[in-house]
Amino acid sequence: MMISMQHLLLGPLYCAAGPAKTKTTILTKSPTTTTTVLLLLLLPVYVILTLSPCSYSYNLDEHNAILKQGPKGSYFGYSVAQHATYDPQAPNETYKSYIIVGAPRDSSRSAGLTGAQRPGAIYKCQFNQLKTCQQLELDSPLSSSSSQSTTATTGPVAQRDDQWLGVSVKSQGENGFAVACAHKFVMRGPQYRWPQGICYSLTSNLTYHRTWQPCLNRPVNKAHEEYGSCQAGTSSDISDTSDIVLGSPGPYTWRGSVFSNSITFTAKDDRTWYMAPVQDDEAKVYKYSYLGMSIITGRFFRGKTQFISGAPRSKESGQVLVMSKQSGDSNLRTDQILDGEQMGSSFGYTLAKMDFNGDGHLDLVVAAPFYYNKTEGGAVYLYANDNNKQLFVPAGRLTGKPESRFGFALANCGDLNHDHYDDLAIGAPYDPAGGAVYIYLGSAQGLRPNPSQIIRASAVASSMQTFGYSLSGGLDLDQNGYPDLAIGSYSDDQVLILRARPIVKISTKIEGDLNRIDPNKTSCDDGRNQVPCFKFNACFELDAANLGAVQPADSLKLKYRIEADTSQKYPRVAFQESENSETPNVVEREIVIGNQNRGIKRCNTQRVYIKNRSAQTPIQFSMTYSLVPPPASKQHSASLMSLKDTSIPAPFPILNQEEAQRVFSARFLRDCGANDICESYLEVNGSLQMPRETLGVNEAGYATDKQVNVTIKVDNKNEPAYEARLFVTHPANLAYSGFKPLKQHPLIECASLEKTLVRCELGSPMMKGSMKMMMMFNTQNQAGTFNFNLMVNTTSQNTKEARTSADLSGTIRRKIEPQLLPKPPVYPEPPTQDPPAWLILASILLGILLFSALFYCLWVNGFFERSKAQYTAANTEDITN
Repeated sequence: MMISMQHLLLGPLYCAAGPAKTKTTILTKSPTTTTTVLLLLLLPVYVILTLSPCSYSYNLDEHNAILKQGPKGSYFGYSVAQHATYDPQAPNETYKSYIIVGAPRDSSRSAGLTGAQRPGAIYKCQFNQLKTCQQLELDSPLSSSSSQSTTATTGPVAQRDDQWLGVSVKSQGENGFAVACAHKFVMRGPQYRWPQGICYSLTSNLTYHRTWQPCLNRPVNKAHEEYGSCQAGTSSDISDTSDIVLGSPGPYTWRGSVFSNSITFTAKDDRTWYMAPVQDDEAKVYKYSYLGMSIITGRFFRGKTQFISGAPRSKESGQVLVMSKQSGDSNLRTDQILDGEQMGSSFGYTLAKMDFNGDGHLDLVVAAPFYYNKTEGGAVYLYANDNNKQLFVPAGRLTGKPESRFGFALANCGDLNHDHYDDLAIGAPYDPAGGAVYIYLGSAQGLRPNPSQIIRASAVASSMQTFGYSLSGGLDLDQNGYPDLAIGSYSDDQVLILRARPIVKISTKIEGDLNRIDPNKTSCDDGRNQVPCFKFNACFELDAANLGAVQPADSLKLKYRIEADTSQKYPRVAFQESENSETPNVVEREIVIGNQNRGIKRCNTQRVYIKNRSAQTPIQFSMTYSLVPPPASKQHSASLMSLKDTSIPAPFPILNQEEAQRVFSARFLRDCGANDICESYLEVNGSLQMPRETLGVNEAGYATDKQVNVTIKVDNKNEPAYEARLFVTHPANLAYSGFKPLKQHPLIECASLEKTLVRCELGSPMMKGSMKMMMMFNTQNQAGTFNFNLMVNTTSQNTKEARTSADLSGTIRRKIEPQLLPKPPVYPEPPTQDPPAWLILASILLGILLFSALFYCLWVNGFFERSKAQYTAANTEDITN
């Protein structure tokens, strides 16, 4: 479920332009030889990128999260705020820490809200007690008369149904005030219904203090065109000078405003309502800008209090106004306006203040969670404090994943890693993993561009859907010296508390000469292996001053792991310790650190054998140290401490990651000049060696010729060429059958990679000189035109003028030769003879006899008489007529 501004506001729907879902189609085809060669060349780069971690998990403890569960469907966790109380006379003994949680869809149990439908509720959850959170009583009398009355006897009535109490909650911090708001609170009369909003301030003990209705009794004759739809309390804050500040995006057709007053509201206080101007001739933003959607206060410039508010729809891309009080005027003065860069990005939707560069001045963080391009979703803009000019200047931009709503929530975490810089938490509640929170560490140069920790809901509780929708940080809830972080997930009705783990300082160092390793040595100095080797010392020292949190103190275990040649698919080296293991390029060990060894430098010697003498690229090492927790404190990543648990174990310490993780390299001794850059001049030439019978240029006879030979010459005219390779592309109708060196060069190794590609290793390095070879191909009784492509490359810096490729072509024809055909068998006709005379005479006589017999038969039967009578009758008839 996704909550956007149309759920928050009763005015026009705010449909932020989100990214359209797109379908990506990947077209595939059979790989060409060129593609195959490029893939082979890019493989080392791919391995480096896939093995290089983009971020490491730091000291927020994901594995021991504390869960606070609210009523189902209440939106418990929609807003969160850290709060603490203590007695200044005995702070350690009386310190109590809380999480204030807004549940704007809850059914309140407060007496004053009896009968209201889902008015919302505010909860306080005591950090060190794992029992059910307690709902706060926020009862307050409302005036029965008002200038909004429609008649003399009928006044406005408070309507609390669906008022969204808990849409925003804020705390002033330790022993300070708190505020909770319901921006949909309605004042209703016979002919009107004004969603003006209401807020409640709370004492440091989280009891009811007073009610705030900044739009009450203001003009409403023009309804929403004046103060009829104020929606005060959509955002809220309390300054360190005890000013309560309420964001109100509804006045004057959702132009918006900000209201501020003294939260103590005593007779000696200035009880003037200060506000951002809303009249057309005074306002700095247009209608439908939603000024007041976010609000923060602080002493940004020269000790003066500024009020900074976001107008996420102003000028379509959003704006942020920096305002301050001016003497004798209740309208806040606008000192600076910051503009968004993309239409519909909602620049100014959320804000945060922090000193991310450690210069002692508060800096500004502005979120645009609907920012979008093809690869990014949500943007967070950083503005450094130029205290001299009293202006904010751009200092960078952070972006998240598409459709994650990166920047929906922001929180100043305080100094998580004790480096004297504030750190930032950014919520991305619609990250595909069920939501995520990104932690960015501060530095002298500002926030570091890559997150030090990414906390995904799937790693903490797999069922969460909007993890990171609300955030609150900066207070040390468990009193271990490090600030903790509260994270809300309203659709799950949950709040998680992640505690910061204490950081144990460690210093690490690599000792030994790793810059001139000779790969051509024939043996190792250990006397066991006939391969070259080298060694180094991996040293560390733990700071004894901050090990008090590690228990038991006398059995602390430190684990270290070193991986060698991590950028290579097939590592070139093996450690002596792990030479016979499945991972010879990895060494791992646990060391017990007793009390007597703390604060003392310790070193471990590592001997490394060189198995592959390819010396062009250095051997990369990664070294990682970590503390081994005792079994009792180990937790599964999916487990949560919830209401059923009875105790909260202290989070186990972690080493400072800047020193605990170290990357270093070993470089080979190379004959590459003073600059140690190998500048080779590698080029290739070739010719076709056709069979003995030639019909023309590069043409061979079919009947007697079975083989085509290619003579190849590779020259290196300059410094060594490391990882020198030859690629020969040939037609599919010629089968590679082998190669033969024509010049002594023992390092050549050739192999067919696929049907049309042969790769030859020419040595690493290929020294200055030349190599000549013959490569043989079988014609397989095929004919036609064929083409060869020769290409050489090296990981050295090859001269651009060198000829690194060559093309050869030729034709195989069928050869036609005359041949004598065998004579077919002949079968002669038999001789002819005349018939004898007697046979002729007998035949004539037999014919006469047969004719006479036939005539006699016809005459005897009267054949001739019937014919004569018919003829006579016919003639008589004709004469008569």
